[in-house]
Amino acid sequence: MMEKAFKELMTKRQTINIFLFIGVALALFMIFRPSLWQDKIESYLNNQLMDKGWSININELSGHLLYNLYSDNVDLNHENGSSILFPRANANIKIIPLLTGKIVLDKLLVPDTEIRLIVDNSLN
Repeated sequence: MMEKAFKELMTKRQTINIFLFIGVALALFMIFRPSLWQDKIESYLNNQLMDKGWSININELSGHLLYNLYSDNVDLNHENGSSILFPRANANIKIIPLLTGKIVLDKLLVPDTEIRLIVDNSLN
């Protein structure tokens, strides 16, 4: 009788642990979706670039923060009219610095970049 009660208790405990694990895994998956972090990432980058006269516009992030982030049409624009267009961008972001409010890239790939440079002749 005691053995049966013990087995039932262990089965209930295992079931609870499995559901808890699945719940935590789902919560972490949802938290690290780029759509939740896009505004924060874009705002952080714009704050870093603002001192140099640049701004960034990221179309839409996809992928996952734990693996790779992808975006199409990332625009860097300078206040003098110069611009850099990244038709595709792929990056790996380190998670721990992101949670503390900093963005540190592991890898950044930007193929087929288009640069439009505006030369300021008034400096001559």
